Amino acid sequence: MRRTPLLPVRALRVVLVAGVLGLVLLQVLVLPLLAAESALTYPELAWLRWPALALALAVVGCVQVGAVCVWRLLSRVQADAIFDAAALRDVDVFTGAAALATTLVLGVSLALTFVAGEGNPGTVLGSGALVVAGAGVTLLMVVMRALLVQATQQHDELAEVV
Repeated sequence: MRRTPLLPVRALRVVLVAGVLGLVLLQVLVLPLLAAESALTYPELAWLRWPALALALAVVGCVQVGAVCVWRLLSRVQADAIFDAAALRDVDVFTGAAALATTLVLGVSLALTFVAGEGNPGTVLGSGALVVAGAGVTLLMVVMRALLVQATQQHDELAEVV
């Protein structure tokens, strides 16, 4: 069997570790400070401090779940075990996390725009871009899952022939 080159797998793992460490820093320091500062700067929206922080932490958590799924899929690729039905579970969890994060961002955007009345162009465009990107990642994973199912079936058929 042809083994996956080790360098790209290691490089992606370094990127994943750096990304997850950055997300932990975001969760522990940046988001709580940003929520506190926003509550002070916009006292009329201070009531949104804790709900917005909770939703932001949930979105970051979804990204972290996706990183763990990618790590697990990399392990499967490295072990030449990607063409296995068990790999579909990681793809499904990743897809679910991406869909949940996208839904949360959409919900926050709609709440800010229509409930809190903060529909300034920057907020609408920024959250709209995040929703489009999240929907794109989610749909891409749905297509990739279908391709993995087909490849797994072909792999199994080829194994029977050989």
